Amino acid sequence: GEGYFLGREEREWFYGHYLGQDQDMLGWDPRVSPLRGTFVSRSSPALVVTAGFDMLCDEGEAYARRLQMAGIPVDLLRFDSLSHGFVNFVGVHGGSRKAADEIARQWRGMAAGLLGLSGHEKPPSGEVPR
Repeated sequence: GEGYFLGREEREWFYGHYLGQDQDMLGWDPRVSPLRGTFVSRSSPALVVTAGFDMLCDEGEAYARRLQMAGIPVDLLRFDSLSHGFVNFVGVHGGSRKAADEIARQWRGMAAGLLGLSGHEKPPSGEVPR
């Protein structure tokens, strides 16, 4: 959990800024960790992306499994050789760029499926499917 752009010290720093004085929320509140939330089968399909060198990788994949167990369609993309925040490096790191392209392709496919499109055409302007 150390040495890959997000270590314990950085994680605690982010928690402190996000939670402020409410540090007791850390262990149970779904606003802090969606894994602790209650899921209903009417939730939207999800795309969960994890990086192999990220201390949050296991938590992200547990979240994907929890969604699947609740009957929610989930696509999980894991990039074993990348670290937390890899999308910030698309301009300087080829692996990050390839991962971002794959995420975009996956998202496009999911959105097209929800809209009833093939994934290549655009939805009619101003129309929202019901």
